[in-house]
Amino acid sequence: MKKAHWLHHVVARILARDLVGPPDGTLARHFVAGTDAVSGDGRTFAVVYLAVHGAIKLVLVAALLRRWLPAYPPAVVVLVLFVGYELVHAWHTGSLLLPVLALLDVAIIVFVLREYRLLRARRDGRAP
Repeated sequence: MKKAHWLHHVVARILARDLVGPPDGTLARHFVAGTDAVSGDGRTFAVVYLAVHGAIKLVLVAALLRRWLPAYPPAVVVLVLFVGYELVHAWHTGSLLLPVLALLDVAIIVFVLREYRLLRARRDGRAP
């Protein structure tokens, strides 16, 4: 049995038992769309996206751990681009994971901006 067929079979059995609401409901449609994404080309996209996302974040983290001030603004820009992309892609695919990743990136943006302001203030002699 192919992997995609097996996944659809599992999803159908879960939906048949009404574990996620009516089989034609919103949650069921998202569940089936998520199955399609994992079982088809969406899986390749997810693997590549998460690998690139992680690699870029590792580079940014390395620069931010060294407290290299010129890295902060590009880090915020890159994270904002990730958030925008995640939300647009979530809108088109019905993904439930991408908005969670976007929310995590927004939290990281807040922390990066806060630290950037503190480091600049210390550098300029305005910090406590």
